[in-house]
Amino acid sequence: MNFILNLRVIYSILFFFIFYSKSTAQGSDLPFQSSFDNPKERDCWKEYRLGKKHQNNWTFSTSLAFSKPFCLFHDYPNNAAKPDTILDCFVSPPLNLSQETVIKFQLILFCAGGKPDFMDYFGVWAGKKNSNPRLGEYKEIANLSRFAQNNSKWNDVNFVVPPLGDSIYIALVYKCTNNWLTVNIDNFEIVSKELELIDQNLINSLINFEGTQSINDNFTLTSTKNNFCFLNIYDQQGKCILTQKLKKGKNSFRNKKIEPGLYEIKVMDNFGEILQKQTIVLKK
Repeated sequence: MNFILNLRVIYSILFFFIFYSKSTAQGSDLPFQSSFDNPKERDCWKEYRLGKKHQNNWTFSTSLAFSKPFCLFHDYPNNAAKPDTILDCFVSPPLNLSQETVIKFQLILFCAGGKPDFMDYFGVWAGKKNSNPRLGEYKEIANLSRFAQNNSKWNDVNFVVPPLGDSIYIALVYKCTNNWLTVNIDNFEIVSKELELIDQNLINSLINFEGTQSINDNFTLTSTKNNFCFLNIYDQQGKCILTQKLKKGKNSFRNKKIEPGLYEIKVMDNFGEILQKQTIVLKK
């Protein structure tokens, strides 16, 4: 009899520790990156539809991808009748956000009138205890509705988040009536603020920019990376206007077609991971 009781006590203790360890499991460590270009980067997210009426959901688009082939997309509710209650959330896996972090991604928030209806919304929420926003404890950490514009121009989103906990879900939240509000998102990334500052301080450790004042005639980039990588130059509309392989040492460029203006340079490895990016002004 005592033996049976002891077994029950042991099983109860084991069950408690198993349940406790699962309920307090720590989220994945940073950095967290998702360009939505392959199943691994897409399948780790979950969609939750909280509204009573649904028309169109979060999907993946190739038409306006910032980095091909895919970006995350939500279309506007075609022919939806007011008052509509569309509230669609795209939720990350649990992440360890116990330190100050930086969330950054590319965003197109298109609105035909240039300004969303007062019931329309796009923002980022953070939650705990459950990936389903209806069951977990969620709060807004960024209202990005102000990015709405009457064109399909990519914008860089970058904001700092205070420490939230070691198992936190990040939700991309879309709410819309029958307004023409669409969302494109690409190259979503969460990094520790400390690492972000280190990256900014070492911005020229990989590539040293030389001769950018005369880029239409000639400019040189010096790479310190042993392996091959790729240089992409993007205009203000997010269109890649030049791609060239970089080798270690000096790399010379001649391109008469590039007009003077503001450009973003990105250096990427063979897997499409961004090694460095910098905005530069190119003059004659």
